[in-house]
Amino acid sequence: MILVLSGTEDGREVVAALTAAGHTVAVSVPTVLDAARHATEMAIAGEMNFERLVEFVKEHNVNGIVDATNTFTFDESSDALLAAQVCDVQYIKFAKSQQLLAADDVVNIDNLDKLYDFLETNFHNTLLDVDELTIKLILDGLQETNFLFVACIKGANRDYAEELLKWNIPPTNILEVNSLVSEEEIYLNLKKHNILNLIIKGGSLTAESKIAAAKRAGATVVALDTNRLANNNFCVTVEQVLEMVAKW
Repeated sequence: MILVLSGTEDGREVVAALTAAGHTVAVSVPTVLDAARHATEMAIAGEMNFERLVEFVKEHNVNGIVDATNTFTFDESSDALLAAQVCDVQYIKFAKSQQLLAADDVVNIDNLDKLYDFLETNFHNTLLDVDELTIKLILDGLQETNFLFVACIKGANRDYAEELLKWNIPPTNILEVNSLVSEEEIYLNLKKHNILNLIIKGGSLTAESKIAAAKRAGATVVALDTNRLANNNFCVTVEQVLEMVAKW
């Protein structure tokens, strides 16, 4: 049995798809009215806290939880995720992909497919200024990296330039800078290398200065939601949910 935590249109869609695919589905929803809207015989109304989730999973031999309760957040300490870990069952966070929205000259991206779509049409002189794990995650899925400029900070504990070379990035495309902290330093580097797109980690301490510098340089800023990018249990389409569930 698969337990879907719902109460949203996204939840109803994934319940219908799983049921149509032949899976036995139970759905947890906030109210009795929500329960009536789902295409499954087993709908449980009322709050499902951690204790109730654990009890339900064990009692009904649930082998996976699909969390479709909130489109906008991924909480690594959520009751659903913790219950899945305690009960040793699978877990998926499902939230539909949001449209690319430009606010204050920043493009917000929360999954790799959207990032690759962006790079396909904005591939000239792009600077990746994110942590090493995110860079690796991005580059592992790219077919071509010749257009990318990748920043690494001098004086780090390890040789990031050497690591980046392993991903077949031309040495001339690896920028070693003293820092990318102050607005002036960032601006000078963007202008020096004619950077047209600056990809940063959303919410970072230096995000504000990077956005200001990019505006001055006429570059587009892309802010990545690195939590979502790094989480393998995050699905943005019903098809992805079905593919993952099929592997359980």
